[in-house]
Amino acid sequence: MIKRLGLVVLSVVMLMACSSDDDGGSSDISAELAGTWRITSLVYNGDSTIDFQGTSTSSTFAGEAINIDAIIVLTENPNEFTGSGSYDVVLTSETDGQSTTQTVPIDDFDSEGTWSRSGNILSTNGSLVSVSSPADILGDMMTSGDSTIEELTDTTLRLSNSDSQEISEDGLTLSVTSNSTVVFTRE
Repeated sequence: MIKRLGLVVLSVVMLMACSSDDDGGSSDISAELAGTWRITSLVYNGDSTIDFQGTSTSSTFAGEAINIDAIIVLTENPNEFTGSGSYDVVLTSETDGQSTTQTVPIDDFDSEGTWSRSGNILSTNGSLVSVSSPADILGDMMTSGDSTIEELTDTTLRLSNSDSQEISEDGLTLSVTSNSTVVFTRE
């Protein structure tokens, strides 16, 4: 159950398809999005609560991608994206005072969809960054949405997001809140 929860939580926070507000920052976001982008950094943190038959368990988590070999290609006219590759995630979680760290291999990173941009908001129809997992509940989490463009230059794209989701299935309710940042380098 904890391993499945770890994969579910990992999948939720790795989605770059979440909502975010304009932060009004002064970073450069003037470059074009279209191009081939290599993922160079992915970090996230958050908390989750599982409620099952009146018993509630809360956890915190933090993750960082390592051994990254993944790219995203954004095209214009039509505005579409595809992504592929692999990476490992070092996931640390704490539940009831018990801390665990595990390395989760993401050997089959694959994504596709459409995108649009309004100011510093990147909206996607499809998950920009996602993972595959055998957990059935993940199908409901793979949604589209918005990410904040923190930086966009000729060489660097930095996206951030915050997300809150609640999913109920078979008497189990999972609530997850997460914050993540993904950095890409143009190829």
